[in-house]
Amino acid sequence: MTTTRCFEELQNDGTYRGSGGAGDSYYMRATISTESYTEEYIAEYHDGVFTIDGEEVDDYEGWLSENFSDPAYWWEKN
Repeated sequence: MTTTRCFEELQNDGTYRGSGGAGDSYYMRATISTESYTEEYIAEYHDGVFTIDGEEVDDYEGWLSENFSDPAYWWEKN
């Protein structure tokens, strides 16, 4: 069995959550074009502490609700 934890909850705007292990999440935005691929760091959550740009933020659930409400559609090949 293979488990993938590095590119979760992809949104239509390219935002996604990556796992750094138990209790650690990183929030990034990927931009892909025919010429390049870039990733922008957005926020992180470690052991119950949520930070944006290195500053602790109290409303983690509100931030998630605002930024992770437009999931990308996935095609699965059977």
